[in-house]
Amino acid sequence: MKKYYIAYGSNMDERQMAVRCRDAVLTGTGFIQGYELLFKGSLTGCYATIEPKEQSRVPVTVWKISKADEKRLDRYEGFPTFYYKKDIEVQMKDGKITGLVYIMHEDRHCGMPFPWYYEQMDRDYRKFGFDRTILKKALEVSKAGMAGMRVKLLSMEDPQAPAPGTEGTVQYIDDMGTIHVAWDTGCSLGLVPGVDEWKILK
Repeated sequence: MKKYYIAYGSNMDERQMAVRCRDAVLTGTGFIQGYELLFKGSLTGCYATIEPKEQSRVPVTVWKISKADEKRLDRYEGFPTFYYKKDIEVQMKDGKITGLVYIMHEDRHCGMPFPWYYEQMDRDYRKFGFDRTILKKALEVSKAGMAGMRVKLLSMEDPQAPAPGTEGTVQYIDDMGTIHVAWDTGCSLGLVPGVDEWKILK
């Protein structure tokens, strides 16, 4: 028995799905109505998720997957700790279907995805003819959501970096993705995703 699986992040990529889910078959594209795309995450990085929002929608690819594929996705998505599963309705060209989608727990913090992750999603948006303004808006909303967050430095590749353990407050994120922080020591060096390491404080 196969079921529909709904992808809106890196699993829109056919090459990636061929590795992760050997039985998966791409059946088409569509969109989820009443949800918005965001980037949230943990110390390991920020990834795509969706959350309810009226008058918004998220473009998706629709796959048919096997039970074995679902188990592989459970491991990849960190279910149930990082993502949970939900059945959700998707509007496709020929009608509506209901499929399985993974959603990140909502208490996770907004953040910046790694450049390679965002670029891959951008390529898929282009490939499938999705509205790229949705992807760009998700990045801007997630960046804005980081302002005011307290962070603790774990490591920074700069000779003038504050000592590990130094805390600070996120001020803003520039167009290059650098996270500008007002460190409690008075330093203002920015964090570079994928290079520096830090922890978000609650």
